[in-house]
Amino acid sequence: MIKESIQQFRAARQQRQKMGAISAVQTKQRMGLAQREAENTKMDIRATRRSAEQSTESSYNPEEKINAWYAEIDAIREERGMRADMEQSTTGAMDVDPLSNPRPQTFNDTVEGETGSRLVTELQEELGLTLEQAAGLVGNLHVETGGFKFLQEIEPAVPGSRGGLGFAQWTGPRRVAFESWAEENGVDTNSYEANKGFLLHEIQNTSEGNFMDELRAAETAADAAMVVSSKFLRPGIPHNDRRVAVAEQYSRG
Repeated sequence: MIKESIQQFRAARQQRQKMGAISAVQTKQRMGLAQREAENTKMDIRATRRSAEQSTESSYNPEEKINAWYAEIDAIREERGMRADMEQSTTGAMDVDPLSNPRPQTFNDTVEGETGSRLVTELQEELGLTLEQAAGLVGNLHVETGGFKFLQEIEPAVPGSRGGLGFAQWTGPRRVAFESWAEENGVDTNSYEANKGFLLHEIQNTSEGNFMDELRAAETAADAAMVVSSKFLRPGIPHNDRRVAVAEQYSRG
C-alpha cells in the first residue's frame, strides 16, 4: 500500500515537471512571437512614415514655388505702379525729354547741353567740391544717362525688372527710395530738381555718401571719376575709360 502511494506521488511529480517544462517552452514561444510582432509593427510604422514623406515630397514643385515668388514680386510692382516709366518730363531745366528718344546705337560722350554744366557748378557749391571733383561725379552721371537724355533705363540689365531711373540710374531699393522721396517732396522723378535733390539727399543723409571723403581727396577729374564709379555707382560693366574722358571734358569748363 505504501509502495503504491510512493509510486503515485512520483508519477504525479513527474507529470507536473513535464507540464512545467511545456509551459516554459510555450511562454518563450509566446514571448518570441510578441517580439516579432513588435518588430513588424515598428517596420510598418517606418514604412508608413516613408510613404507619407515621399507623398509630401512629390507634391512639392520647386518651379511652382519660384513662379509664386515672381507673381508676388509682380503684384508688388503693379501696386507701386509703373508711373515713373511712362511719365514725360515736365521741366524746362532738362535738355531733352528723357523718354522720347530711341536707344542710341552708339554713345556720344561729347559734353553738350546745359544739364551737366549746371550740375557741375551747383555741386561745387553745395557739396564743397573742386571743379575736378564735381566733374568726376557729373561725368559718371553723364555716361549713366547717355548725356542726361535717358533717365529711364531702356533695356534693363535684369530681365523683368524696371531697371534704373534718374541721374544715377538708381535700381532696386535705391530706385524705390528715389520715387518715395520725389513723391514726398512733390517733384517729378524726371525733373532736374528731383534728380539733383535726391542725389544730394543720398550723399548727405545715407550710407551711400561714404565715398565723399575719397572724392574730396581726388586731385584730378580722372581720379574723381574712378572713385565715383567704384564707390558710389558700382556699375556692372563700368566703361571707366568713357567716364574718365567725359569727366575731363567737364573739368575744362
